[in-house]
Amino acid sequence: MKLLYTFALVGLLGLALGDAEDVLNLTKENFTETIKGDVPTLVKFYAPWCGHCKKMASAYIEAATELKGKVVLADVDATIEKDLAQEYGVQGFPTLKLFQGGQMVQDYSGGRDQKSIVNFMVDALRPILSELTKELITALL
Repeated sequence: MKLLYTFALVGLLGLALGDAEDVLNLTKENFTETIKGDVPTLVKFYAPWCGHCKKMASAYIEAATELKGKVVLADVDATIEKDLAQEYGVQGFPTLKLFQGGQMVQDYSGGRDQKSIVNFMVDALRPILSELTKELITALL
């Protein structure tokens, strides 16, 4: 019985903590393909040695897990992908940028906690949802 409780607790913690696999790891090989869609994509440019990056990592993962299937949260290791970081004007770490339709839409300057990231991405979905609603209403008329 204890073993069952242990597995249940581990499962609940996994849901609460998020899954690192829910954050896409972008490189120069998959960056353009990932950002070109209509789905809002938040890209975090980071450095592995950066204290602020390490501090926000769990919140970013938790947000990615919560938003999975709705938007994309991704990471770029700017110490490896220096050309991408330079192309998008990354000056410090972490730098977060919102992409949609292949374009950089907005710099993220909000909080580094899960709730702030989730709220920002939900707001990024609003124009898409609004357009879908308009199309549905038109189709019904």
